[in-house]
This record gives sequence, C-alpha cells and structure tokens, in this order.
Amino acid sequence: MPRLLLLPLLLVLAPLLRAQPLVYEGAAGLGRGKHIVFLAGDHEYRSEETLPALARILALHHGFKCTVLFSVHPATGEIDPAASNLPGMEALATADLAVVFLRFQAPPVEQLRHLEAYLARGGPVVGLRTATHAFRTPADHPLAKFSYDSKVPGYELGFGHQVLGQTWVGHLGRNHAQSTRITIVPERAGHPILRGVKDIWAHVGAYVGKPVDGEVLTLAQPLNGMTPDSPADSTKAAQPSEWTRSYRGASGKTGRVFTSLYGTPEDLLNEGYRRLLVNGCLWAAGLEDAIRPDLAIGFVGPFRPNTHRNLGHARGVKPAQYAGFTSPIPANNDTGPAPKAAPKKEAPKKASAETPKADAKAAPKTAAKTAPKAAAKAPPPPPREPELFPVPAGHRDPLPFAFRPGEVVALLGNALPERMQHDGWLETLLQSRLGGKEVRFRNLSTSGDRPNTYPRSKGQLHMTDYLRQVRADVVFAFFGYNESFAGVDQADAHRRDLLEFVARTRGSRANGRDFPRIVLFSPTAFEDTRNPLLPDGREHNARLKAYADATAAAAREAGVAYVDLFTPTLELYRQARTPLTLNGVHFTAEGNRLLAEVIARALLGQAVPAAPALQPLREAVLDKDEHWHARYRARDGNDVWGGRSTLAFVDGQTNATVLQHELKMLDVMTANRDARVWARAAGGDLTVDDRNVPSPIPVKTNIGGGSASSSAMKEGLPRYVSGEDGLRHLALADGLAANVFAAEDRFPGLINPVQLQVDARGRLWAAVWPTYPMWQPLQPMRDALLIFHDDDGDGRADRTTEFARIQNPLGFEFWNGGVLVASGPDLIFLKDTNGDDVADVREIVLHGLDTADTHHGANNLILGPDGGLYWQSGIFMVHNHENPWGPSLRSEASAMFRFDPRTYRVAFHAANSPNPHGIAFDGWGYHYATDGTGGRAFQVRPHEQGFKMFELLKKEVRPVAACEIVSSTHFPDAMQGDFLICNVIGFRGIKQYRLARDAAAGTVWGEPSGAPLKVKVPQADGTEVEETSAGLLMSGDKNFRPADAIFGADGALYVADWHNVIIGHMQHNVRDPQRDQRHGRIYRVTAAGRPLQAPVAIAGQPIEALLENLLHPTDGVRHRTRVELSGRDSRAVIAATRSWMARFDPTRREHARPLLEALWLHQQHHAPAPELLAQLLASPEPHARVAAATVNHFLNPPAAKPAAAQAAHTGHAGHGAAPAAAAPAPAVKSGVVRETADLVEIRIGTVVEAM
Repeated sequence: MPRLLLLPLLLVLAPLLRAQPLVYEGAAGLGRGKHIVFLAGDHEYRSEETLPALARILALHHGFKCTVLFSVHPATGEIDPAASNLPGMEALATADLAVVFLRFQAPPVEQLRHLEAYLARGGPVVGLRTATHAFRTPADHPLAKFSYDSKVPGYELGFGHQVLGQTWVGHLGRNHAQSTRITIVPERAGHPILRGVKDIWAHVGAYVGKPVDGEVLTLAQPLNGMTPDSPADSTKAAQPSEWTRSYRGASGKTGRVFTSLYGTPEDLLNEGYRRLLVNGCLWAAGLEDAIRPDLAIGFVGPFRPNTHRNLGHARGVKPAQYAGFTSPIPANNDTGPAPKAAPKKEAPKKASAETPKADAKAAPKTAAKTAPKAAAKAPPPPPREPELFPVPAGHRDPLPFAFRPGEVVALLGNALPERMQHDGWLETLLQSRLGGKEVRFRNLSTSGDRPNTYPRSKGQLHMTDYLRQVRADVVFAFFGYNESFAGVDQADAHRRDLLEFVARTRGSRANGRDFPRIVLFSPTAFEDTRNPLLPDGREHNARLKAYADATAAAAREAGVAYVDLFTPTLELYRQARTPLTLNGVHFTAEGNRLLAEVIARALLGQAVPAAPALQPLREAVLDKDEHWHARYRARDGNDVWGGRSTLAFVDGQTNATVLQHELKMLDVMTANRDARVWARAAGGDLTVDDRNVPSPIPVKTNIGGGSASSSAMKEGLPRYVSGEDGLRHLALADGLAANVFAAEDRFPGLINPVQLQVDARGRLWAAVWPTYPMWQPLQPMRDALLIFHDDDGDGRADRTTEFARIQNPLGFEFWNGGVLVASGPDLIFLKDTNGDDVADVREIVLHGLDTADTHHGANNLILGPDGGLYWQSGIFMVHNHENPWGPSLRSEASAMFRFDPRTYRVAFHAANSPNPHGIAFDGWGYHYATDGTGGRAFQVRPHEQGFKMFELLKKEVRPVAACEIVSSTHFPDAMQGDFLICNVIGFRGIKQYRLARDAAAGTVWGEPSGAPLKVKVPQADGTEVEETSAGLLMSGDKNFRPADAIFGADGALYVADWHNVIIGHMQHNVRDPQRDQRHGRIYRVTAAGRPLQAPVAIAGQPIEALLENLLHPTDGVRHRTRVELSGRDSRAVIAATRSWMARFDPTRREHARPLLEALWLHQQHHAPAPELLAQLLASPEPHARVAAATVNHFLNPPAAKPAAAQAAHTGHAGHGAAPAAAAPAPAVKSGVVRETADLVEIRIGTVVEAM
C-alpha cells in the first residue's frame, strides 16, 4: 500500500483502537469511591450483555464507578467478540476490582500489558464462565503466559489456572438441552457471598469444575431439561461451580478471587444467581461486611437478553449505545444468521461394493459386486454448521501468492495431500526456501474428502472449527479426483462447489483476524502404469482435464491462486522410467518427490530440487508430521470426542477429560518440532525438548467395582501369574497337552498379542499391541510385528526379531513377499528386501480405514483362496477408501470388507454387527465369520447380488475374538474340519463345534463338540470358585484372554493370550493404570502321542514344487503355498498351473480338490478360466460345485432386481447400493442399561453395546 494512503487509514483506525470506554458513574452507596473495570469479549455466552447489565446494578444501586470494556472491531468500532481488541484497558490502572468475562482473546500486547500490571499489584478478580480460558495466544507472543494452554515456566496453563484456579477443562452439561441447578455446599452456607442466596438456577449447560485449590461454595448439577424443576441427570455427579481463592502478584501482594463457571445474561435473569454474582463482586472488593441478604439487585433499564450461541452477538452495536441507565440491553436482537442445518452432502452415505463405471479398459470381473441389504444404524449427525463471517462482495486475495512470516498453512483435500505428509517432500522443499519465515504446515486432508464435505465419525470438529483450531492463514485445497467420476458434464458443478468452498473458507476467518488466502490445486493426471489389471487412464484424463479447467475457472472467479498439477504430471509420467503411482492415482514416494518440485516451483517462482542434502530437513518434517497426524487423526476418536468420551469413571472423570488433554500435549509436541524444522531449514539444527509438554492427567483405576461399569467378579485379577504357572490353570480336552511357546519373561516385547500368522518358512508371527487402545504422548510407541524363531524345533521360541514397529496392528497377512497390516487409518505393505527379517519397504496401499474406535477397527486380516484380502470392522466408523476405479467407497456399516491388492478394488462384502472379529476359510472355501460383541458365528455365502452372513451355530458364549478351522495331520481325524472360537471373558478359552456341511444346499451348521472341562477360578477376595464347561481348552486364570489361535507348520495349535486384568474398551477409562502393558503369552497345544506334522518346504521353492503342495491334506500348508505364489510372476504361475492341472480328470471326484486349487489360482491372478470353471460347476464332488459357484458369483453376479437397482443409485454417484438402514432408535441418555452375571450393557447415545 502506498505510504500516502496508509497514513490516512491509520489516522482513521487510531480512534477506534483507542475507543472511549463505557462508564457508569456511581453516586451514593457502599461502593462509592471504588472503581470496577469489566472486560467483555467472549464468542458464545453473551458477556457483552451480562457485564453492562451487572455494571448498571453495581453503579446505580451501590455507588461504584463501573467501566465496561468490550472487544470491538478496529475498523467499525462495533462490538465484535472475535476481534481480540479491547481498547481502554488503561482503566485498570485505577481499578479496585476487575471482572473478567473473556474467551480465547489475543489482544495487542500494549493492551494486555495493563492487565499484567494490574495482576502484578494483586488486584482482586472476579472471573465468569469462559474466563478460565480467557486468552489464547501463540507460544511466541510476548505475553504467552496468559494463554489457557501456557507452557511458560511458573505460569503454566495461563491466567485461568494461575489466577482463577482452573483453566479450560470441558463441558459437563449440554447447552440448550441441559440447564443447571446450583446448590450451596452446606459447610459454606455462612459465607458472606451466600447471604440471601437461594434457588440458584442457570440456563446454560454445566462446565466441569476442577479448581486447584480454594474454598468451594456451590455445586452444579446438570438437569435433563431447561426449567428449574427439570430432573437431575443421574449419570452426572454435581461438580464445583463457584469458589473463592487468592493469588500472589509479582509485587508479592495477594489478591482475592471469586470464580463462577456461569454468567450468561439468561443466567442473570435468575434472582438467586444474580444475587450470588453481586455478592461475589462485593466480597472480592473487600466489602463483605456490607453484604446484606436484601441488598438491591434489580435490573437497571430494559434487559431482554439474546440467547447464547457461538458468534450470536447483536450486530452493529457500539459501546456508546449502552450509555446511561435507560437504554435497552441488548441494543437489538439482530444476532446474525442462525446456525444453518448442515448440507445434505455433509451426511455420509452408507457403503456400497458396486463397481463404479470405470475406464475404457474392462474391469477385471473378479471384483466383488455386492449390493447387500444389511441393516445398519442411522448415520451419525453431521457436525453442526459453524457461523461464518460475512465476506465483502468482490473480495479477492492478493496475487501472486506469497508466503508471509509466521503464518499457518492448512492443507485440505483427498488422499493426494494426505499421502504427502507421509513422504514429507512438499513441506521439505517449501521450508528449504522459507528460512526465517517460521511458517507452520498442518495437514487436514483425508481420503475421500470433497469441497465442503468431510465425512467423519461422530463428535469430530467441523472443518471450519478445525481451521479455526489451527488458526489457518492460508489454505491449500486439493480436490477433483473423486468428483471427476460424475462426468465431464458435471465439471461446472465442481466449479460451483469450489466457489462455495472458497466462500466458506474465507468466512471462517480462521486466524481470528482476516480472511485466509487460498490456493486451489487442480487434480493430477491419471498415470498409465502399463499394468493390465489397472485402468490405462484415457477416460480418467478426459474427465480430469475438465475438472482441472473447472478448478482454474473457480480460482479466476473467486480471486484466489491456482496451481495446475494436471499438465505437469502428464509430463512427469511421460519422462518416468518406472511408474510414479501405485495404481494410476496415488503417488509413490518418488512420485511425491517429483510432484513436490512441481508445486514448489509454482508457489515460489523458482526451481527447488529435491536433493539428498535436504534429507535431514525431511526427517524433521516427517517427525513433526507424525505427531500432528497423531493429533488430527487421533486413534480411538470415539473415546476422545465421540459417544464414549462422556463415559464417567472414578470421581466422575471421563475419557474426554483425559484424552482431549492429550491432544493439547500433541499440539505442544508438534510445535516443538516446528522449531526443529525451521532450524534445519535455516542451515542449523535444534534438539527437540518436550519438557514444556503438559503432563498427562492422572487416572485412578476402577477395577474391583470402582465405578458402575466395573465388577470385580468379571474382571481379571491384578495379581499376575507367570506363563508357566498359567499352565496349571489350564484345562484341556482329553489327549491334549500344552506348553509355553513364548512369554513376556523371556521376550519382553510380547505384550498384548492380537493376531498370529505363520509364514512360508513355518515361523510364527505375532502382532503385539502394548499401546492398546492408543499410543500415549511422551511414551514410546512399541506396537510391532514380531517373528518367533524356534531354532531347535522343540516347540519353544528361542529368539525373536522385530520385523517392524507399526501402530495399532489390529491385523496382518502375508502377500506378495511381504506383509499387509491394518494400521488405521491405513492399510500398509511392509517388506524385507535384504533378508535380515526387518522391513525396509513401507508403503500405504489403501487409505480411509477409520480409527474412531480401535476396538472396532479393521482386524483379523486373511487372504482368501480367491486372492481377496478380508477384514471386518465395527460400528462408530466412517471409512472412505479411494481407488482407481471410481469415487471413494464410503461406508459407515459394521461389516466384512474385501480388498484386491492387485487391482486396488475395495468392496463392502457382508454386514456383521456390532463389533465383528474373526474370519476363517476351510479347505473347500466355505467362509466363516464371528462377531466379537454378540458372540455369534456365521457362514458367509452368496446372496442375491452380494454376500450375506447366515447363522452358523447357536451362540454359547460371548465375546469372541477370533475363530479357526481344525486342519492338522497332528490332531485326531475326528477333529478335522471342526470350528474353534476364542472367548476372552465369559468362558476364557476355546470352544469347539462339529460342522455339518450340506453341499446340496451350500450351507453349514455347527453343534458343540468340545470335551467337558473344569477349572478352579481364584477370586478377588482370595476364595476359589469351580467352573465347568465344554470346549477344547479353558483357563481358571481370570487374566487369560485367548485373542487368536492358529495351526502352525508343525500342526500344533498356537494360542495368543492377550493376558490382561482389563479386556474391554468401555468398562474402564482408556488410561486406566491397570491396563496392562507388560504381559503376553503364546501357548502351544499338541495332541499327546501323535506325531507332529512334517515340515513342508514353501519359501523360495520353484512354482512346480509349490503346486505339488496344493495336494497337501492341511489347509494351512495350502494357504501358505497360495500366499507364496502371490509373490511370483502371474504369467509363470498360470502357465505352470495349466500344465500341472492337465493331469487331473474333472470327472473324477478325488481330483476335484486340486482342480479347485487351480481355479482359485486363476482367480487370484486374474486369468480367465471359463472351461475349468464349467468343469467344476459340474464336478462329481458337491463341495467343489459349491466352491465353483462362489467363484462364478464373483465373476458373474446375478442381475440386480429393480429395487436393488434403484438402491444402487442412492447417495453420491458411484457410491452404489447402501445397506438398508434401521429406523433410528429414540434418543436416550448414556449409562449402565443392564448388568447380569456375565456382562454389563452400557448405552452410548442411542447404541446399546454389551461388554
């Protein structure tokens, strides 16, 4: 701006920055000669109405001089709670009392210095409602110590904690649904503040009250209703609401403090609360002797308050309009637009496995195409729509775009920017040229996100609120890929969506000062990887070009920056010697390195090579991104902000209280790592020091009946026995024996094993999960995949190798020479390429696994004989999987899913609710699944156009963690094909069922076949109780938790013992100190007197030898052989298979199994075999016909019925058929629903889940 223009503007703004305060001069009264200064500036609870009304009462009735200061907009002089501008604070120099009702303010330093001086002299303070978090300033602010999250030594947690006695903690009641009854603590009834105070009721919802010290006067009880006589919420205990304390100023003088967690103008309408507040001001000012029960507290002038809501302040009001004692408060009822109902597209749709219309290249027909009719719960409500600031017509960003010092850049979009944070190249290149500017990058992108549509699980922040959370100055937006599947003719709709996105983003005014600047990035081009199983991209690119043009048009129209990624990526693909993407759309690390160079050149106007010398900077960026990702994509979000976050345990402490504090810890840890990024970008270095990170909130255990959800008779015992001693507690079926294969005493990394697998070399692997249910900041992340080596073959592990550290490894399976691991929000491929048994390849192959509940996350991975990777996932989740074939698959269903790692197709397979765990296949391909919570078991078989779960057996016990089919030459013939389920609470053992397979109907039914078992179970009181049941094995140790079981290469059954006094997610605080992180065992069960299964060579064997393995009688050998073949060249595998199968006669029943194996190899490797399929459909072996019919169902699903076809077009284009949703249950409160001898039911919102 020219200086001649700047000077007049400053002259105009200066009077507004120093606007005259509102002053009420008192006359006669007990306050004569005393001066009270009121600070009003909160966004939600209408302090700008409460404080002038209170000031009038104290001035006219009691003689105080009252000065009211408001947060005002510096350009208009109007009251604006979001302006962080409080002119007139010099009035504090003569104040005898300061009444503070602020929220997240960051006023100019020269204003805040006046408060600093007032507090230094020990001036008395009254704090209302949000004053506990009155200030939110950046860490580098000269007065950062006042911020509610301050880390300044000696002034931790800021003004609220240091002066008022509490910083921001959280909500106890729900605004506008639960009002608050405030009762006097009987022992404090004689306190001067409480004279004449009775029948206190607040309109506003209760805050959590946790004062660090002082004298608590009152308690707040949430009510289920908005009237004083509403019933109390029995699930929420009363908590402190008003208290007195003192603080010591820098001068050494002590100041009185009265804190109230209430104070909206609607609260002031209650006479009891109004008197409490007036008395509190008098006491704080040292006038307690003058407080009488009948002091005048009547309103002065008209007072008809506006209801409180975020940014719901009266518009266009200047402080002068409240001058005198007769003007109305508020000046008007124009509180801006009411919060809008969320757009329909904000509500996520149900899942579909319908294959979207794809590229010109025909889609491989082995992809699952299901349109299930499974019932599913109603979708969670979308986040409320935050109010937006008006944006002046014609507003345009300054162009060209340039980075400014100290700003925050937020990245929004789909999996394109989401992958960037895991490779780190984009920020690395930008920071390398931004030395000294100290720019922060925060990645808010998620697979499947679209402009203005961000599907998330219940309770997560709306994107506008998240932009405000990070205080974004700049927003990078990457959209267009998923949208492009709507077709070229819908490109203009995308342009309109982007214009709406720009308007919304600007209206967020996320940094609290001005409108964020925006950069729109076009979608990248689709790469032809020359993989015949993937699209070649010709049709994709015709669409993507139209959407790139639409993005450019939106940028021109909105006046924002634009970066073309479509044209440069076409050129990158042309020059590349190897593919730069996994599947045509998702970039490899090398692809992201080259793409980062394109973006850096566009934004900085100069070439920025991604040179090896930048690796230290990249490592710093990746470390920072890892901590930010842990915060933004918080695992177990349902306990952090969702339905289980409000579950209360000991002393009413909730998961939210503990876990939302951990988010703040991660904010500090991320900021600490920003500093190292800046140091390395500037050519130096910095050692990260996390000593400024707040300590975790302590949690008391509730085991032993410490809260309603706990029962000493159902939990384990905090007295752990060794693995060897655990054998004494085991009861086994006749003829079986057990030994400890591995335990934590010899292998300290064996903690909480969650899944077992056997590799092609016959070694047992375990996924261990010591951080269950989620990693805690400042603690080591020790989750891993472990390999156990039995070098001498004695059935006991001799050593272990940590293959990889990987967070929350709920399931894993071998494939293509490596391992696929479910580590939400990603499915990750790990591989060892140098033979040291340590992964040196790590690549995300699928995004969008929700982590809202790690207890319900994608688990128990298994590669089916068809070559599909199967997992199950439970309720509370909102998955969103991008793929190269169509728009993202978005699902809220509790279900089984199928992923083809060759084609990157992902599909909803069959519904299973609410918390499915356990998948198995038998030798004929019959497919089984179990549900953890309900304990039910199912056969999964074709149904209409998809697949469906059918009851397999009558449930005996729950919950079920895993299942397995008996197939071992070591075990007796009578047991072969039996079904095993692992139970971890009611039975603590493995149940056994004989399966009757009806090939004519294609159905399977199971009946109990276990042996009688008897154990003695030690109790918490020292007694023993005898328990009897039937099954394969059972333990009397209440800490025994068989989480998985698998038959090993030697034919023995290996059982993973989670081994924990606590097993459940919802019965105990997530951070209950009794959640064990030290124990875990693997037991080995053998058949006494029978030879072990002979070793079978698999790893590294020629294809011809591997094909011979497919004649082996045990399922495990054949499964591991198929897995080994998944890593061989498909053409060579199919050629050898066709030669091998020529020796078998399809008309002979005994040849059906090898021919079926050949058919499955063709299916896995996507090689058409119509003649072989036809032969097996006519096989003399009926089980082979059933298996062939299932293959045919994959390849040629029946035509959809009209109703199904109609359902297939619900929701977003390409999302396909949604499972039929059950009618929403009536809204009911959370709490314990039912308690029986073997389970407790707790209701979370409207979902009842057993535990």
